Amino acid sequence: MPPPTGGPRFGWLLLFIAAQAVLLSNPGYFCHDEIELLDRIRGLALSELPLASPWDYGLFYRPLGYDAFLTTLWAFGDTPQLVHAVSVAEHLLCTGLVWLLVRRTVGARVAFWAAALFSVSALSVHAVAWAAAVYDRLATAWLLCGCLAWLRLLESPRLGWGVGLVVCQIAALMCKESAAVLPLLCLVLQRTDRVRHRGTAVLVVLTSLCGAFAVWRVLGNPEQATSDSYALSVESNVLRNALVYLSYPFAPVLRVGWNELGRTLSTAIGLALAAGFVVTTAASLGRRRTFALLLLAVIPVLPVLLLPKAEGHYLYASSAAVATALAWAITTQRGGRWRAALSWGFAAVLVLHGIATQVLYSMDGRVVRRTYADAAALVDATDRAGTCRFQVNGEPGTRIWVARRILQPLRQLHGRPVSFSFATSPEGARRGVRSLALSPDGSLRELLTTAPR
Repeated sequence: MPPPTGGPRFGWLLLFIAAQAVLLSNPGYFCHDEIELLDRIRGLALSELPLASPWDYGLFYRPLGYDAFLTTLWAFGDTPQLVHAVSVAEHLLCTGLVWLLVRRTVGARVAFWAAALFSVSALSVHAVAWAAAVYDRLATAWLLCGCLAWLRLLESPRLGWGVGLVVCQIAALMCKESAAVLPLLCLVLQRTDRVRHRGTAVLVVLTSLCGAFAVWRVLGNPEQATSDSYALSVESNVLRNALVYLSYPFAPVLRVGWNELGRTLSTAIGLALAAGFVVTTAASLGRRRTFALLLLAVIPVLPVLLLPKAEGHYLYASSAAVATALAWAITTQRGGRWRAALSWGFAAVLVLHGIATQVLYSMDGRVVRRTYADAAALVDATDRAGTCRFQVNGEPGTRIWVARRILQPLRQLHGRPVSFSFATSPEGARRGVRSLALSPDGSLRELLTTAPR
């Protein structure tokens, strides 16, 4: 089938540019990850950066992703727009790789629409908007490269493609541990109609490599078991996380973990629409193709189902499979107009969801930027020795959790030891703790001082 022409291509291009313009207009960061790291490396020369080596490991093993993040913050950290421009550039790279992969397995027309949907869908924007999600972006890029190398290996069994596949796997693992799913992705791709059944030896090598890596990281890492945020648990986490991830693409919630409608209602709506999406896709593409695409969407999130929390950026790699399913369904001639119309409806929901999420991130970025600047100014103006202790009190209309996420984990700011706590009223401030009022726009002002500075 020929690729789309004229109007559709121009319209999607405008939509993509508009969505990324919203993202690039974001003037701030969203979490303490980038703030802490930026404060630690401020003023250092490039040769003085605490880069990770392939032999460094602790709670995480992500030397390639960490070093990319560290150097980006070192180069552009005081200009968040430039850091986000790097994130968008990495997203554009992944978008191009999605286009190449879908073009090789399905066709040019589906590839165009899949790349367009991937670029702005709700499942992608979390990992693009948050600077510290560089691990997901780079790991996904290497996974996509690995899938392309695998397809070339199946078509032309040469040693070079096998070596390239192994290199992609190692690089992906050095960006994020969940990239150990590449052998499963390759196995699903091997079962499609367009490739030959070869490459068993390389697949065994990949599986052995990932198995050894998983054993080393899970069994040989005592920090994992004691971490509150990343301790693995099958009983308490898998079902809850699975429901969140299944419902999120079509649920009326802009961010995982924040939901004005209530978790139960939002999850029910999302699951109902997700079921409708699967049924419509199966009617358009057939059960076999739909099942393969669902596997490609589910496999990347299998490792994070064990975590005690669900995060939107974990869905970045899965977004490519969901976008492909939608693109294939809206371009196929099978199923009639009503099925195509339903598929277009699901695509519209996913895109509007993504744009709304980007707008929310932009709003949060402005608030966080103001909060961080005011907090840093208060710390710099403090002439008292020792830890600068603050209690933050939210005014009516303030989403205090935004400030809490960026300030409470900080242990130092501009080289000074700090401690931030949060309360509902200023009367609870202890001696030696300065009480601050947080406004809805993110500004901080001092209410009272319970002890001399």
